[in-house]
Amino acid sequence: MTIPWADRRLLVAGLCWSIAALSGCSLATHQERRAEAERRWNEVRAGIKIQLGQEQFHTGNVADALRSAREALAIAPWLPDVYVLLAKAHLERGEAASAERVILSAPTAVGLRDPRLALLLGIICEQREDLGAALRHYREARQSQNAEVDYVVAEAECLVRLGRSGEALALLDDQVDRFDASATVLALAGRIAVLTGDLPLAVDRLGAALRGAPNDAQVRRMYGLLLVEAGRWTEAMGVLEAVATGDRSETADAAVVRGLARCYLEIGRPAEARDILRRCVRTNGGDAQAQWLLARASIETGDWLTAMAALDVVSRQRSGDHDVALLRAMVHWKTGRHSAAADALKKLLSERPKDVDALCLLGEVAYSMGDVASARRHFATALAIKPWYGWADQGLSGLPADAPGPSGPATRN
Repeated sequence: MTIPWADRRLLVAGLCWSIAALSGCSLATHQERRAEAERRWNEVRAGIKIQLGQEQFHTGNVADALRSAREALAIAPWLPDVYVLLAKAHLERGEAASAERVILSAPTAVGLRDPRLALLLGIICEQREDLGAALRHYREARQSQNAEVDYVVAEAECLVRLGRSGEALALLDDQVDRFDASATVLALAGRIAVLTGDLPLAVDRLGAALRGAPNDAQVRRMYGLLLVEAGRWTEAMGVLEAVATGDRSETADAAVVRGLARCYLEIGRPAEARDILRRCVRTNGGDAQAQWLLARASIETGDWLTAMAALDVVSRQRSGDHDVALLRAMVHWKTGRHSAAADALKKLLSERPKDVDALCLLGEVAYSMGDVASARRHFATALAIKPWYGWADQGLSGLPADAPGPSGPATRN
């Protein structure tokens, strides 16, 4: 079949347009691919700079980290990691205004800020005490698709600073199952519950945190100390002994030592309490709480010299303390200084006439001095103030029946 000349011209023209169009498309695709390859290569180069800067930052070379971040910024200014590193470096140098300018200059994707930058903005606002703005930025970070547990923690802690502890607890309870690191959220919930005075809730949350992170020494420590405050001595002892295992040195955690000593005292193991407290006070002799516990443990074990030395330290920090004076009087009595004990107790009773412990101890001192009548009167007075008080009841019933004054049925041992 022969194609007419006119049709041939149309066919050739059509082929030429098609070839031209195809050539243009191929050229455009090549340019785009070249640009994309160059972009990716720049991201690799910038990534190396960023990685170097991060290593420098974590080793304390902040100036070098800042230099590496600026070099990365010149290569790939669209990478969020560049701005994160720049802002962190400025913050580490105390340049909050520079850090803020860096963050606000960062490009956003569909109007959304990188959550790490939102977190840093929150930190900057919190540093200048603009807690409302800090909370907004923390919430922005927490509500992002790539939220991390640190964002929840930051928001909750900011709520606490704003006096909104109830909202902080509600937030943590709502978010606890969202992250693998739920123990962190539970531990913070426990700490906030302590601040609000809700000891049972604090114990519950920290116990759950420890079950989620059984090797977390800090959570174990907090949980054990809370159990001490709750008076759950046996449980607390088990938890704190695990914390103290392998650290029997004189520089062991003083709070753990004190907590463990309280447990030993309450369950009737004063010698163990005395031993760990002695090591503690050798390096921290001014720890009045440890010295007080050491005095108690020493009295229960009959170590009067250690008890008096510990009470001397405590009395210098707690001058005029009633309980310290009471224990000093007990040591005086046990070491045969009856007159000194009696004088101290009479002074205490002039201040607190209804102190049944002081009355009973004065009864013991009077009996040791051979004044059975006075001993009987002191025990009887204590019993009248606090009926069925064991010390007063046993003291009165143990006095000889032929002495003047109220008598009890039994002979004193």
